[in-house]
Amino acid sequence: MHSSTGVVALGSDIGQNISLIKTMTQGVDGNLIIQGSSLKGCIRSVYEVITNSTLGVVSKKVREKIPRTTLLPCTHKNQLCPASRIFGASGQKWG
Repeated sequence: MHSSTGVVALGSDIGQNISLIKTMTQGVDGNLIIQGSSLKGCIRSVYEVITNSTLGVVSKKVREKIPRTTLLPCTHKNQLCPASRIFGASGQKWG
């Protein structure tokens, strides 16, 4: 799992002898934390695979190699795949 804020700094900018630093999310006490949304995404990815759910994050090249009959469809709000039932199906246009 990779989780960071997306902010990158040179080590020299913060007085460190490190060439490049990717910042992580920190709590008020300064300790590094893993955001809940990052954990949810990792768990959802695994759940999609073990339940044959529609794969949310997969390249077109990989998706074309997976037989359509093996994935449970997620095409209507009343017939969601197992992963979408548990983790949600936001972003879909359910007219």
